[in-house]
Amino acid sequence: MIYDDCDLEITALWTKQKLELAEEKDRVLKLKGDYGIIKKRMGQMQKEKDENDNRMRDMKEERKDLNSKIITLEKEKLLKVPFSNLENLENLKKRNF
Repeated sequence: MIYDDCDLEITALWTKQKLELAEEKDRVLKLKGDYGIIKKRMGQMQKEKDENDNRMRDMKEERKDLNSKIITLEKEKLLKVPFSNLENLENLKKRNF
């Protein structure tokens, strides 16, 4: 009788431990899946950031080139028009020509 009670208690504890272990394995598996999803999303976000940085750099370079062309065209325009227009002369001075 005592041996039967001990066997039942051992079996109950063993079953309980087995269930807890299964639950823990499920939690670990879910966390690994979540980690994989987060890692993948971080990779995508980093790629998007790099692409945006490259686009931003290209746009800044393009803006710089266009500003340079505008300044050159303004100079050419001012050279063709007599300097009787003082506004144009003042604009040149402001732009440090």
